[in-house]
Amino acid sequence: MVMMTETAPDAWLRQVSGDIQAGRWASRNAPKPAKPVTLRAYADAWLAERELSPSTRRLYRVTLDTQVLPALGDVPVTQLSPSAVRKWHASLMQSTGPTQRAHAYSLLRTILNTALADEIPANPCRVRGAGQAKRARQIKPASVAELEALVQAMPERYRLMVLLAAWCALRFGVWPSCGAGTSTCATVWSMSAGA
Repeated sequence: MVMMTETAPDAWLRQVSGDIQAGRWASRNAPKPAKPVTLRAYADAWLAERELSPSTRRLYRVTLDTQVLPALGDVPVTQLSPSAVRKWHASLMQSTGPTQRAHAYSLLRTILNTALADEIPANPCRVRGAGQAKRARQIKPASVAELEALVQAMPERYRLMVLLAAWCALRFGVWPSCGAGTSTCATVWSMSAGA
């Protein structure tokens, strides 16, 4: 049997009031907090919700699976810190080149920018310049004489494509499908890109 004194309710009320003001009080009837969402779960949902071309979706999936999620996937989004992101970014220097490292960082930053509205108070991606990459090699475009020689060496059906690609600065992925001549197209790309 519990004996109550006249001052016990007032003491209990003061204690609860102090707990409320300090942010420590929670109702016994309040729902239990949800298990924190991991970066893996958040990134999977983020990717599923995006309208992306199949090739971009595939690229993002590979980047997440090979570079981002092995190191950070099991960390709750709310517990990602700038120092954890910096360590992860630094660790990529051993396993990938500067362009892929920049792509991985940019993808993580984009996902966490979306998480700002949902889960986290601030984006922990704060590494200056990490979303950019310097060229691994200097690209020297073909001279007009070299371009003319390339065009003349190509089968007739590829000549216009080579001229368009060179003069319009088309990236290799933007070129029209070459069909059976893929190896010829790749050779022209290598030569015109200065490889």
